[in-house]
Parts: sequence; C-alpha cells; structure tokens
Amino acid sequence: MVVLNVTNFRAAYPSAYRSVAEARRAVGVFAKSCGFAMPDISDIVLAVGEACSNAVEHGHVERARFVVTCDFADPVLRIEVRDTGAGFGTETPLGCGALSEFVGRGRGIQIMRALMDAVTYRCNGSGTTAVLEKRLSACGVEKASGESYGIDSRGSG
Repeated sequence: MVVLNVTNFRAAYPSAYRSVAEARRAVGVFAKSCGFAMPDISDIVLAVGEACSNAVEHGHVERARFVVTCDFADPVLRIEVRDTGAGFGTETPLGCGALSEFVGRGRGIQIMRALMDAVTYRCNGSGTTAVLEKRLSACGVEKASGESYGIDSRGSG
C-alpha cells in the first residue's frame, strides 16, 4: 500500500497571462490532494488566478517569472504568489475601497478576500508576495456568520 502525504508544492512560471491557467490547475490538483472539497477548490483556484494575474500585470519585467508556493499544515493551506516587479502602490490598504471606486477592473483583491480566509500582501524593492490562506472544512459546513462554505444562494457550488 502506498500512502501519499504531500504537504508542499512550488513552481515557477513565465510572467505571461498564458501561465496563469497552468498555475491555477496545479494549485487545484494540490488542494485536492490535501483533502479540500470541490466548492473550496473552486474558490482557491479563482483566488489564485487573481493573484497570478496581478503578478503578471503588476510584476512583469522582461523575461521574469512568478513563483507559486503552497504549504499545507492541516488544516490550513497557505499559498504564496511572488513576483519580482515593481508592484502597485500601497498608499491605501489593498482591496479595501468601495466597489464603486473600481470601474471596470481592480476588484481582484476583493474577490480573493471574499473567497479565502486570509489574504495579505508584502511589497518591497525586490517584488510583491501575495499570501492566501484557506482552512480545510467540510463542504456545506456553516461559518459562525451563518454563511455556507462554497455554496451560492441557489444551493449550487
């Protein structure tokens, strides 16, 4: 009998939009191997896609790469998306403005915060790191606020 106990994942991708889908898929496979249910995997994959898109758009420098690292310490999956570009301004807390301030774009951080249990950013002279965390939970288990994990108002994932 073979027991597979994978607790971390790391991959570097070319800083190009075509790499975002590959990174999302890899993180989804990793999250599944950690025991996450499909509704949570969908949330994780969408949030990681937003973080990777930000890394490509705001962290792009010629021939650059972005790095995705996942660590699972039961029950928390921690995902880091790191780039080497200049990033974006941090004069105001990232993703904390009203939705009306983001006409047509700029909602990615708010989307990540809605889907994940924690989202933070570290910006310095050598790039930006987005840190996303999701706790392992049973599908459909209610949060203290009464919301359901991974279930929309129609009852579908």
